[in-house]
Amino acid sequence: MVSSPIGKEKGYRIQVKRFEVGKHYQEDFTVGIIPIHESYGIDGLIGLNFFEHYRVTIDFQNAIMYFVMEKIFMDRIISLLI
Repeated sequence: MVSSPIGKEKGYRIQVKRFEVGKHYQEDFTVGIIPIHESYGIDGLIGLNFFEHYRVTIDFQNAIMYFVMEKIFMDRIISLLI
């Protein structure tokens, strides 16, 4: 079972070496896999476990999504490197 915005659904989780959205990526990332019906016209959904690392702005009029890595996340990365 996999958690989704509407509750628990049949599916499974896998660990991937790298997950990319545009030029942004996360390494050693857990992906939840659930079936999505073709009639939805999408390939998949991006979960909050990806978005939580960024400040995300959606420009609906121009169909653009902006990602800015949050300072608090960068502070965590820097503290791990020290």
